[in-house]
Amino acid sequence: MAQSLEAVPQRRSPAKVYSITSADADAFLQIRRQLGVGAERWVPDRIPLQVGTAPSSARMPRYTVTQHREIAAPAAAVWDVISAPGHLEECHPFCAANQVEIWPGMGSVDTLEYYNGRTITRRFVAWYDGTGFDIEITDAGGLVAEVAWRLSERRSSDRGNSSDLTIAIEPRFSIGVPTWLDRPAQLLFLRPMLVRYLRAVLAGIDWRVTTGSPVQRNQFGAHRWFSPAVPIGS
Repeated sequence: MAQSLEAVPQRRSPAKVYSITSADADAFLQIRRQLGVGAERWVPDRIPLQVGTAPSSARMPRYTVTQHREIAAPAAAVWDVISAPGHLEECHPFCAANQVEIWPGMGSVDTLEYYNGRTITRRFVAWYDGTGFDIEITDAGGLVAEVAWRLSERRSSDRGNSSDLTIAIEPRFSIGVPTWLDRPAQLLFLRPMLVRYLRAVLAGIDWRVTTGSPVQRNQFGAHRWFSPAVPIGS
């Protein structure tokens, strides 16, 4: 039986640690105050790509970033796309390669290589036919995030026969800043970038399902963590 997002069990695996200095955080807050720009318009490149040793005050953030999209297609059509082996190459705008090791069902494993060369492994710890799955994301340094995908039929919609797809991600790396900067770092550094990431992924799935065409690199905008903008003429 499928589980709702609220019913997804909370795992407490060891956290991965990234280093963000208090000077980085202070500089970001100061510039944002001076320029009055939104968090999504100015986010340091260093966060959180470089693994380092965090201060003793570093703690694992406990929060979830969730994004939802209505797709103008039946849930079965969306499921056919997201449950296919290697599907990220067709619908993920930051994916350079999606290699499958084990597929399908619970215990599935694949790897995602981003356009900037970074590679992660997805391990499917739960699989609900037709409605979603739960995934653990790891890289060479350990557990990075826990992710839940949930798909449902939309019963009434002005878009006709449509479905709802929701992706929720819980970061599992620590933020190497003093305790008092944990909350600002989450709100100003991590959440905006994760929201941008999830929106692009959902838009890519929508595009693939409704047009039948694969997405192009950065089709819905670049992402400095995974797929930077391509220079004109390259």
